[in-house]
Amino acid sequence: MTLEYNSSTVVTYNFAFAGAEVNKSITSKPDVNDIGHQVGSFILYSENPNTNPHWTADDSLVVCFVGINDIRAVYNSPNSGSILDAVFKSYRANIDRLYTVGARNFLLLNIPPIDLSPSYNTNPTSQKIIATTIADFNSRLMTLASGVRRSYADVGAWIFDTHALLSRILSDKSALDLKAAGHTPLVNVSDYCDVYKKAYTERTGAGSGVVEPDLNEPETFDARCKVRMDEYFWFDELHPTWPVHKALTVRIVEELKGLLGS
Repeated sequence: MTLEYNSSTVVTYNFAFAGAEVNKSITSKPDVNDIGHQVGSFILYSENPNTNPHWTADDSLVVCFVGINDIRAVYNSPNSGSILDAVFKSYRANIDRLYTVGARNFLLLNIPPIDLSPSYNTNPTSQKIIATTIADFNSRLMTLASGVRRSYADVGAWIFDTHALLSRILSDKSALDLKAAGHTPLVNVSDYCDVYKKAYTERTGAGSGVVEPDLNEPETFDARCKVRMDEYFWFDELHPTWPVHKALTVRIVEELKGLLGS
């Protein structure tokens, strides 16, 4: 988004951490930097005279895409509702912290349909439970955004519907969203090829993650996988391949143009 879809200079600061949850004390990952830690890091960075990016409320947008790991941690719990109450209290507290230091524009991405991912799509019971939890989370996120707008008259807080976008692509492998991103139709939207996953892991030394190759390099193909890597929706059990991410980028850019002006 920063490099390919801007007509002017835009600087991106990324404080995200792989595997993060909203609040690690509520859910399950004490060794991962949660949103509170990330917000704290941003505040320290922005207030440091040696690194100060000189951002202002008018020229900055805070983007939050969090919740998948929270959902996975709590969906099987009989107390998932009360746990999510605490999660969203913490989520809102961090939005308030950002407001206090000057942030006024927020884009919040909701949770995609991970119930349709290979992690869950072969187990109807788990799939149904996590789909219900996703719907609950996404409804709460809408309430959070509207609550922020009510509390602060000078704030823009918008939801990007990641769930709807990825659902469209999963249901229609030749979705217009892919065409808008300059990509050909997908072939496989239900599982992944372990050969591609292992090849990426060996090449990068990374664990499970999203393949985002140079878009100018030839499409990766291994006959054992039957189709090219970029014709799969899923890279691994949970993460989409880069064409899905590019479609997401294109639609976010379009929505931001509508909200903020081109």
